[in-house]
Amino acid sequence: MSDDAEGEQQRSRVTGLLPYPLAVGAFVLTYWCVDITSPALTEIQDDLSLSDTVAGLIFSVFFAGRLVANFPAAFLADRVGARATAGMGGVILLAGSVLASSAPNEYVLLPARALQGTGVSLLVLAALLSTLRARPGDGAAMTIFNVSAGVGGALGLVSGGLLAENVGWRSVYWLCAGLATVLTATAVATRTRGAEAHLQDHTAPPSPASALDDPEHSSTPRRILAAAIAANLLVYGNYSIFVVGLPLFADEEFGASSERIGTLLLVTNLTHLAAALPSGRFVRRWGSSRVLTVTFGIVAAGMILVILSPSLVWVAVAMAIYAIGSVASNIAAGDQLLRVGG
Repeated sequence: MSDDAEGEQQRSRVTGLLPYPLAVGAFVLTYWCVDITSPALTEIQDDLSLSDTVAGLIFSVFFAGRLVANFPAAFLADRVGARATAGMGGVILLAGSVLASSAPNEYVLLPARALQGTGVSLLVLAALLSTLRARPGDGAAMTIFNVSAGVGGALGLVSGGLLAENVGWRSVYWLCAGLATVLTATAVATRTRGAEAHLQDHTAPPSPASALDDPEHSSTPRRILAAAIAANLLVYGNYSIFVVGLPLFADEEFGASSERIGTLLLVTNLTHLAAALPSGRFVRRWGSSRVLTVTFGIVAAGMILVILSPSLVWVAVAMAIYAIGSVASNIAAGDQLLRVGG
């Protein structure tokens, strides 16, 4: 490929990025939709007469949609740019949310949740790619991601608990539909500012912390890449268990209402948010592998303490410990994957 053609292709990709403030806002609004279902789970289960297994599937199919959609999302972002990918994700999230809000049974709700997961995958990938280009420093993109996702998650937990308790669980998904509309309209209407400056950044010598710009990443041994992928699967697998198991555990063991479950999850989320910035500094200072080794142990300790807790207060304390380990392992695992996988 000639230098002119390569430069034009690079220019096209850069001008297709989301502006940095919009990428951060996309994280917030998207994770508002991700975490809003957790406090409403028991209300959904009771209203639709779902078993615990089917209630768990409400989250399982959501995460399955996110997982499967990661591959076409990466292809789309490379071909049409992050802004167009985010716009498509917003449309899919909107369709899934409207369908979920009117679901009469699990046969409609579960496909709707899969659609939501697909839309979230496209939105998160587009925002993360744009953030990584704007802030390529060691662990910076993942720290920004976790802080923004934490803010969105807090909003989701508060609004989800209040809406489920006072209006009904279907209103949760109508709110998601409204947020998806904002995401779609903003992505479509926004133009990337300062594209030339971004392009100059990309043509500069790559920093050691930038996986996407690292010319050596293609020679990374497959076993190292596999280990990074496995670490991320452990992090998100554990999170998916937490968002399903905690509401059901609090309901069955302590008879917690949707609002109390939302409050419990909010404590966890705020701890997660508070620990994000220090965790990013630890990753930059000690490296992702060392941080992962320690934080996986903290996550395990937190989960064990939850099971042994005699009251909701102690559950909250245990979940705070879990959240510290969770956010640090999330940043470390994500940073490791970005470095070795590109």
